[in-house]
Amino acid sequence: MRFFGIFGYLFFFVLIFLAIKRVFSNDGVATNRGDQVRRFFQFGLLFALVVISATGVSGIISRIIGFSNEIVSSQSALARDTSFSLVGIPLLILVARWVRKSVAEDKLEIKTFGWNIYFVAISIVSLIVTMIAANAVLTWLVAGENFNSGSVARFIVWMPVWFLHYRLHAHVIFGPGLTNTLIIGSVIGLVTVVTGAIETLQNLINLIFGSEKTLLLFESSHPLMEGFITFLIGATVWYLYWLRITIKSERNTLWYAYVLLAGTGGGIVMMIVSASFTLYQSLIWFIGDTKNESASSFFNDLPGTVAAFAVGLTLWWYHKEVLESKKSGESDEVRRIYQYLMAGISLIAAAAGISMILISVLEKFSAKSVIYGAGSINTLIGALTLIIVGAPIWWIYWNKIEGQLAAHPSDEYASPTRRFYLFLLFGVSGVVAVVMLLIGVAIFFEAVFQSNLGSETIRKSRTAVSLLITTAGISWYHWLIYRDEKKYSVAKMTPVASHHYPAIDCEKPIELAQFYAALTGYSAQLLKDVRPEVEWVDLFHNGKRMMGFQKIDNYRRPTWPTGAVPQQMHLDFEVPDLDEGEKRVIALGATKAEYQPGESFRVYLDPEGHPFCLVMSS
Repeated sequence: MRFFGIFGYLFFFVLIFLAIKRVFSNDGVATNRGDQVRRFFQFGLLFALVVISATGVSGIISRIIGFSNEIVSSQSALARDTSFSLVGIPLLILVARWVRKSVAEDKLEIKTFGWNIYFVAISIVSLIVTMIAANAVLTWLVAGENFNSGSVARFIVWMPVWFLHYRLHAHVIFGPGLTNTLIIGSVIGLVTVVTGAIETLQNLINLIFGSEKTLLLFESSHPLMEGFITFLIGATVWYLYWLRITIKSERNTLWYAYVLLAGTGGGIVMMIVSASFTLYQSLIWFIGDTKNESASSFFNDLPGTVAAFAVGLTLWWYHKEVLESKKSGESDEVRRIYQYLMAGISLIAAAAGISMILISVLEKFSAKSVIYGAGSINTLIGALTLIIVGAPIWWIYWNKIEGQLAAHPSDEYASPTRRFYLFLLFGVSGVVAVVMLLIGVAIFFEAVFQSNLGSETIRKSRTAVSLLITTAGISWYHWLIYRDEKKYSVAKMTPVASHHYPAIDCEKPIELAQFYAALTGYSAQLLKDVRPEVEWVDLFHNGKRMMGFQKIDNYRRPTWPTGAVPQQMHLDFEVPDLDEGEKRVIALGATKAEYQPGESFRVYLDPEGHPFCLVMSS
């Protein structure tokens, strides 16, 4: 349970930093700097008094229920707990009434950063303290020994503190919507569940196949029971924060960050690492250098890696199903993020294996070996393991990405996730390659200037050269992909605008539909098989009908703004920049109307004379 303590300290300091930073920025609700400072000290004082009061009360309870003469054994601690209780509790009541009065006078108070940071801080701190205490209490209840009065007292005091804020935070203060606390609580619960599940499964495997069968399952020192208690606590927290509330909440950025990074991303990393280690050990046992270890000693860590793979697989599968539970156009970008995340993680694993192989090859040209331990054969096996595990996963997901690209080119080329992925791999790999090139060249000239050019130079530069080859290859591959995509028009890669579903009268529905397909980025693939005599053409986007074009006999072009034929209807398109939008629509075949009735928008005519406007997004 050491994780909880480390996480608690880190989280506490992060909250303090964010609070101080926020004081000197816009609160988002009120612009009065005095109110911001008041909230910082008001809610900061409330948080401190809750912690002080709970610490004092739990210390006194610990001495009352203790089975020793502890109440008089530490006079300084007793004095501290007494002062914390006698001073902290009355001040807490006063400050709480002050906060309640502030909220009653201004309902927007509960939407301020100070109010939110208080609830996040006290909810998470009380949750972590309660979980640590619950672990000790459950161990005592199950085993009937190792009674710790301090843990029991902390559970008695901090449990109500956490539960009160959980109820307020989840149901009264913020309603059912997603909050930072719910996400953080979900992460804490998930990490604890995963830790407990791995420990439980690992020790269950050891119990079944190992030599620990004589141990009693309900002994407090039994690792299986310790893991199960950790799992039980984590599962309770994860249910309360995730399954009960957060999974049903709005799917915003934080929601997807949790599911993608902690869920699917964390699961796939666990699978790759555990599978690689298991395969590595197996290959070493059969063809590598085992240092004459016995099978039981050599495979001592195998139950842990098997357990980690099983838990990682479950973690990945569950969150993947959660992502796919909402099938709609809105989830397309999430699907892309998931696929590119899986491809990126597995590509890094495979690239690491290739680099290790190159290092081993260059090592053969060195004057002396610097590989210790199991030897160079073990290094090659480790590299091969990473490639065997990482390369197929990358190939599977990259093929899915390419399949989506072939089916919906306009949507995929316009995806910010795809551009970010390509730029990231091209850019980061390119930077690493340049750095490794500089290091390699510096090592080379150092050897030249010292008249020491030889195998020792190869040994010193082996890592730089290997990483240079690997990262340069990755950067070049993704640059070629991006370069080929530039052959497509900018309009297809980045939609100019979006709008609702109108139907437009025209003479040539196919040609006009192609114009608006290029303008908006909507898919025109359904136009491939239509016949020239067709009278109606639709454009679709993410499976939804967006525009219709109807053929009209004796069609007459609009003569707007004057003349016998009025505009009849027109379309407005939002663009971030009027000048850039004008260049792009004219390149597509539109013409700028001579009559411009306003300055915040501009009027153009499509190829068949229908007026439409480009309007500034703001």
